Parts: sequence; C-alpha cells; structure tokens
Amino acid sequence: LDTAFVHGGIPLGTSRSDLAELNTALSQQTSESALDAFVSSHALAQELVEDRRLHRNCERVWRVASLLNVSRIAVGHTPANSVRVSCGGTLLALDSALGRWFRASGNYYCPGSVSSSACPLMGPNCDGQVVRLSRDGAADTGWRVE
Repeated sequence: LDTAFVHGGIPLGTSRSDLAELNTALSQQTSESALDAFVSSHALAQELVEDRRLHRNCERVWRVASLLNVSRIAVGHTPANSVRVSCGGTLLALDSALGRWFRASGNYYCPGSVSSSACPLMGPNCDGQVVRLSRDGAADTGWRVE
C-alpha cells in the first residue's frame, strides 16, 4: 500500500491493523440503515470522518505516514478551490469543492432554492478542479497537478 486514502484524516497512533479491522467491520455495516449507527458507535470510524487536523501540519502528516508505512496520504475532505500537494508530496488534499453547494457556502449544506447569508444562491454550473496527478517515475517524489 503506497497511498492511504481517507475522508477527513487519520488520528495519531492509528495502525494499519486498526484500519484493517475497521474495514472488516465496516464491510458488514454498509447498508444505509446501518452505516450511521456504526460510524457513531465506532470511535475510530467517527474520527476518520471528522478529524480535520491532519492536513494542517506536515510533522503530523509525516508521523502518520510513517506509522502506516505509506509514502503519501490522500485526504478527501479538505474543501478549497483547488487540489493541493504539500508536505514534500506526502499530503494530497484532493477536495476541490466541486459541489455547487460547497463552492457557494463552504461546509454549509444549502439547498439550491434557499438564500440566506450562509447560503447564497448558486450559479447554474459546477465549479472546482478536476486534476491528474503525475510524476516522472517511482523514484520521483515530486507530484505535479495537471
């Protein structure tokens, strides 16, 4: 496993065996009726969804990557206008706020027909950035956003 893909982050002290155990348990709880209860009752699952500290500190990123024995961590829930590669290529912040609701209002969920100070009316098109990450070869640690 060269890249760990996560939604929010990975708490310090999480091991690969912790993640494997979670994946096994989660595979039995993927129905819509069971998933919410599983996530809210499983501390690690909840932290993986809600933790937002990982992408703010390169030392933390490097420590977590080392504990998991991966060369990079791809974090999905990092809303911004573009995809970012940081921490010497170890952190890929992949959320480019493609959804019109997030683009217009940050992390507020706003139905398209409602307008308020937190929920401005949206334009008709989706925004955001769809990218391809590339490098020259396995020895090249510098990722490019194309």
